[in-house]
Amino acid sequence: MKLKWSLLAVVLIFCLILSFGMLYASGKDKKEAGKAEEEVAGVVELDMWLAYATDPENEYIKKLVDKFNQENPGIEVTLTIINWEGRRDKIILAAQGGTLPDMMSLDMPSIPDLVAQDVLVPLDEVADSKVIAEVQSRMVPEIWETVKWRGHIYMFPDFIDMTPFLIYNTEMFKKAGFVDSAGNPKPPATWDELIDYSKKLNSENVYGMVLTISPDIDVNVIEGLIFANGGRWLSEDGKKVIINDQAAIDVFQLWHDLVFKYKVTEPGVAETDFIAGNTIFFQNRAAMVLAWSWADALRDIAGAPLDFPYAVALAPRRSPVRGPFDSAPVLFAPYTGQVITTNCRDNDAAMKFIEFMATDEVLVPWGGEIITGRVPVVKDGFESDAFKKQYPNLYKMYKNGTLFEGGLSLPMFVGKTACEKIVYEEMQEVLIGSKSPKDAVASIAERAQKVIDKYQ
Repeated sequence: MKLKWSLLAVVLIFCLILSFGMLYASGKDKKEAGKAEEEVAGVVELDMWLAYATDPENEYIKKLVDKFNQENPGIEVTLTIINWEGRRDKIILAAQGGTLPDMMSLDMPSIPDLVAQDVLVPLDEVADSKVIAEVQSRMVPEIWETVKWRGHIYMFPDFIDMTPFLIYNTEMFKKAGFVDSAGNPKPPATWDELIDYSKKLNSENVYGMVLTISPDIDVNVIEGLIFANGGRWLSEDGKKVIINDQAAIDVFQLWHDLVFKYKVTEPGVAETDFIAGNTIFFQNRAAMVLAWSWADALRDIAGAPLDFPYAVALAPRRSPVRGPFDSAPVLFAPYTGQVITTNCRDNDAAMKFIEFMATDEVLVPWGGEIITGRVPVVKDGFESDAFKKQYPNLYKMYKNGTLFEGGLSLPMFVGKTACEKIVYEEMQEVLIGSKSPKDAVASIAERAQKVIDKYQ
């Protein structure tokens, strides 16, 4: 009898185990089926890092992303705003740690270094060729050429910036008699005139000239002055640094003389970045500042009124040009556009967002309709009433075909970020008086050559 009950217990236990197993298997199958159904009907989530120089620009993109999410219920783009000045270092660290977002806003000059680190996805390998062709058809041809790197397109740009430009106070110019025959403020055209204006406009309460120095943005102004003086970064084959010629030495000497010889700049110039320097200008404490084309955006940052008396012109050039190359009066580059990273979870969904951001509806307002201070990338942006009002001189140059004449895309090569930091460091040495312009330029060439050799 005892044995009979033991066998019955074993049978009951076996049945219970079998029942629980069947229930578990059934539940697991249902869970997997539900997961598959959820993936089919679910939402594709994409993270995007946002890095624009001004708050109005960040707010504009936020609204655009909200609009995109509403119109595309199957895709959810989530924004994270990152600091503009620290964006490159943050991206590199994220790439090394495998924590890149799906998409980012990025400047075009950073692309070669990030491609070399396998961070970016070529858009022309993700998008349909018809999409690429359609976007190209709406873009200004000279600008479209700047978005290419080694045969691929990595971004659709939002706007371009141009350098070097001179921002000057029109009221101060009038009072000093710097006007043309019609009584309009007349900007200096040569370095000699720039020095003369700076000396005459300099006073106890007003600096004749503000100089700014920081990695990339301000270094690009220095690059622009060197290129305008007939200099270049690299030899034609891209293997030799050739920036150690008279074209670069002249530029470094000009900055040195404005600080030490003529004493027309702000104190602590070596620590003044583009935000601080332009704030000084828009507080009526300086007559001129060397900068980029986005003066109106800088006015917004400084909190100056809309009717602040200022104008923008191409930076003065040295006469005669002393470098071995043709003078390039202006450098231009798309300084922000959206890119897809190699960490993206869904390239097709990301590309849909990139295409949305490249529509005329989104891009034309960069010409002054919503965001001020930027140069548009699409033809309709140049023809907008807002751009004509904001930059009448640039519009006139665009219409007569001279806006990009002789100009070049901002130099791009692998190692450029490191080379820009070298220029920044060496110019600081000049501005604190610890190194001569000639020695600083020689040091740039030597240090930059090591960077280029590393990537060769």
